[in-house]
Amino acid sequence: MHAFCSIAEDYRAPRWQRSRKSRVSKNERQEHEQNHRLRIGVSFGLVYFFWGSTYLAILIAVRHFPAALLGALRFLIAGALMLGWCALSGKKIAISGKDALRLLLVGVLLLTGGNVVLAWTEQ
Repeated sequence: MHAFCSIAEDYRAPRWQRSRKSRVSKNERQEHEQNHRLRIGVSFGLVYFFWGSTYLAILIAVRHFPAALLGALRFLIAGALMLGWCALSGKKIAISGKDALRLLLVGVLLLTGGNVVLAWTEQ
């Protein structure tokens, strides 16, 4: 069982990839490929938008909050949103004590090494 809520487990391969015996028309395959390309393009666009807006938000927020508090608030809000999504979608989150320590270490390193230092330099 994974230590996090994953939407990847809900993925189903397209019909023409599920069985080698199934015959799918060329038009259906082309339609699937066009749909897949569109989804990839939209995904990249969303990543660029949200990643870019993060730096703008940090630049504005450091005027009102100390860098360490800003980093902590971002992680608390993101964690609460992810846990809320998992709870609403019925996903269970189960981690061992060993995994919790690993996640704590990664979280502290990401918080201090990444976001707090970035916000501190933006000040």
